[in-house]
Amino acid sequence: MTGPGAGMARALALVLALGQGSAAAAPPRAAGSGTPVPTGSGTPEVTGLRAEVAALRKEVAALQDQLDRVSGRLERQDARVEALEVQLSARAASDAAASATAAQSPARRASLANAAVSALDGARRALAAGNPSGVDAAIASAAAALERARAEAASRNAADEAQEEGAALSALSNASEALGRSDLYNARLAVSEAQRAGARALSLAQAVGGAAPPATGGAPATP
Repeated sequence: MTGPGAGMARALALVLALGQGSAAAAPPRAAGSGTPVPTGSGTPEVTGLRAEVAALRKEVAALQDQLDRVSGRLERQDARVEALEVQLSARAASDAAASATAAQSPARRASLANAAVSALDGARRALAAGNPSGVDAAIASAAAALERARAEAASRNAADEAQEEGAALSALSNASEALGRSDLYNARLAVSEAQRAGARALSLAQAVGGAAPPATGGAPATP
């Protein structure tokens, strides 16, 4: 046996041996008196054993102190490992969620563009009929959808798609100004331009993400 266990065993054996040696070497007492008869109990051998026992006890105490410190470090390392495992698990879940969100992005953008194109188709038809009722609301709804689609396209590095949605938004701004002047003709032209740009953005999103809901009204061939 080696290590701290061997040292402790050796120390215990020496202590026991010293105790037995001391008992065996106890000086006899003179008959009728309590005075021990000197027999040389303080021999160099016993003194040496006592010194060795003291040294071993000191060594065992030092080893125990080292063991306590190592145990403390192990506990701290175990706690650190557990904390890192929790962080890794959370990161893995976050990465999985981000991947799923990225995979669904083209379909979301296509759905937004489709909603905008559909709303603009109704607005264009109403303006062509000379009826501006509800056109402002349709333009606002389409603009909100296109803005969301453009922001997400930009965040996914879909620059061409974001550019088309930006063009649609610019055309819708012109349409709103024309409506404010009661210029239904130019409002219809601007709405048609926005619808075509929205349809192009829709096609780009569909090309990236696969199948998506078709645009209800489609892009007008002419204003």
